[in-house]
Amino acid sequence: MKTEINEIKKILSQDGLSKSDIINLMSQVRNIIEEKNCQEKYKHLNLYCNWCFHTEISGSIVCFRMLKKITKIMVEHNAIKNDVIHEVTDVLSVPILRKEFISLFNEFNIPNLIFKNREVWKNVFGIIASILLERPLSFPEYKRVKDKPKIKKIYDDTKQIASGTNLFVTSFSFYEGEKNRLWWKINIEKEYIDIISPFVFKL
Repeated sequence: MKTEINEIKKILSQDGLSKSDIINLMSQVRNIIEEKNCQEKYKHLNLYCNWCFHTEISGSIVCFRMLKKITKIMVEHNAIKNDVIHEVTDVLSVPILRKEFISLFNEFNIPNLIFKNREVWKNVFGIIASILLERPLSFPEYKRVKDKPKIKKIYDDTKQIASGTNLFVTSFSFYEGEKNRLWWKINIEKEYIDIISPFVFKL
């Protein structure tokens, strides 16, 4: 683990961070989380680290809970975009991600100034999001979850929330919109409709 910590400190000592730096950072953080077996303590940080290295996430409890919450938002607002923008952003737990970064770095005596400065953190998350473009968080097919009680319960609960609406959210992803602006996209069962919106950054 000393190797990972030293590598992170080396990354953070640079003037400015590139996309490759952030990929390296997320890789080292993921290694620390796995080595210390603290996935439960850093749930959202662990999700985002794994998300950076997979073309699709379809086996994460945290991911499924996010999709369940987004489904509930869609149903409550009848998928009206203006009403869901901020609530969907909240589900992405960006402020929690920031807090978990700070907590983990404090735990291992790693400088955390990049997460404490709002503008720097905004830029860092922007780079993280650019890594995640077109890499959906997705519910798997039912046949893949029916023998996994925890996942099946979330899946069934989400289906129940969307019952009678066809607003069951099957996936969420980031994508690049006009003028390189970050957007998000939700796919729902209803005639395979995509709901899209600009991403609203929250500290």
